[in-house]
Amino acid sequence: MRGKPIEALRELGDPMQATVFGMVTGVLEETDIILAGGTQMLAVAALLRQAGYDKPLLVATTTYVVRDKYAHFLDLAKQVQVEIYSAPLDFSQSPYSGLADYEKGYVKEGVGAGGAVWYAEQLGVSPDRVVRKTEQLYQAMIKKS
Repeated sequence: MRGKPIEALRELGDPMQATVFGMVTGVLEETDIILAGGTQMLAVAALLRQAGYDKPLLVATTTYVVRDKYAHFLDLAKQVQVEIYSAPLDFSQSPYSGLADYEKGYVKEGVGAGGAVWYAEQLGVSPDRVVRKTEQLYQAMIKKS
């Protein structure tokens, strides 16, 4: 399906990928594009490149996705010719196993956290502050369950 991004999307993609593909191809030329997600957004970036989209793309993800040895994230990003942002989250000292497990590679995330942290940094919010707030919210959540 090389060179046939719409066909590839129809056969192998999902509705979210089609939506992002359409949104990116419809934006103004001077708009910076930041795709929030990991390998799924690399797939969208690959489709965009196959469709002839040659403007800069940034895929914002987390260190958990980048470090996943099965994802081959850095190699794929290089092939697709996108810049990457790897959110420097660190839950290694978290008292909550549900968060500390990210550092052990047991879980990643699928919520666009890399994009959220990238945007937070643009607004002057540090990744450490994001980690602290995440732990506060996590604590409140487990107290209610």
